Amino acid sequence: MFEKGIDHWAQKELGLTRRKLELQNSLEAVEAEAGAALLDAEEADNGAGGSNYAGSLDRLNRARAEVHALAAAIAMCRVRRVGAIKAARAAEAVALRKEASDKSREMSSIEAKTSKLLEQVADLEGCEYRPAGAPRSSILRDEVARLQRAAQDIEQAGIPDTGVVDVGDVDGVPGGAEVALAVAMFPAVGPSVERVLDWFSGCEASAVATTHSGFGDLPRRVRIVWTAEEGIDVKQSYVFCAAKAAKRKGNFPDSDECLDVGSGRFRANAPTIATGGRNAQSPVEVASRGGWYRS
Repeated sequence: MFEKGIDHWAQKELGLTRRKLELQNSLEAVEAEAGAALLDAEEADNGAGGSNYAGSLDRLNRARAEVHALAAAIAMCRVRRVGAIKAARAAEAVALRKEASDKSREMSSIEAKTSKLLEQVADLEGCEYRPAGAPRSSILRDEVARLQRAAQDIEQAGIPDTGVVDVGDVDGVPGGAEVALAVAMFPAVGPSVERVLDWFSGCEASAVATTHSGFGDLPRRVRIVWTAEEGIDVKQSYVFCAAKAAKRKGNFPDSDECLDVGSGRFRANAPTIATGGRNAQSPVEVASRGGWYRS
């Protein structure tokens, strides 16, 4: 069941989520069609139109059932994704123990050969002989211990339920799907693809509300942070678009204009919090693009 890697289940969740969202968006039209068919059937004097209503109702029921089936498939996909993460971590631990075993054998072979030679030197010199510096066998012993500790840490630790993902660069134009896929491929329990898509849409809605246009093809960088307790941290997560950032005068009279980085960060559904301004004597509220944030 878990032979496929996390990348497979991440892609699968994205595809299933897209299908589910598309179907949900079409439900309104299917419901309207069924409603109109029902009204026409009841208005007809001779009972005609009943078959049209039955057909429309059947299509509506099938669409609703498929939405539920897709939601169940997505939930199972996320379970298998976690299984793939566990399998990858177990394989990493096995590889570390194998490497430790190989180095341990090499260390034993060296010690078996050098111990006889050191005994012969000690007999000739009449005193115990110790090599100067760090012998290779000692270095190998330390590496074996390090590898075994690393394998044990992986085996004992659970799957992380927090994470940070950065997508895009100066020239990148990542969209919601690319960001959602990056989060789904991160080896941790995290927000669903649908939740990330919704968050990204909220960031773009914030850009529209404050700059009267979305991101379009403008270069941008995305940072998304989540925790087990809060899900996506809306204060720490944002889409940064330099082209939409305001310019401000420098601190000195002859300073050139510089980019107001904060105004180019767009957040989704961030709560209102109190913060102190640069010259404030008491806490003030500072508005951010996409909500309120701590400056």
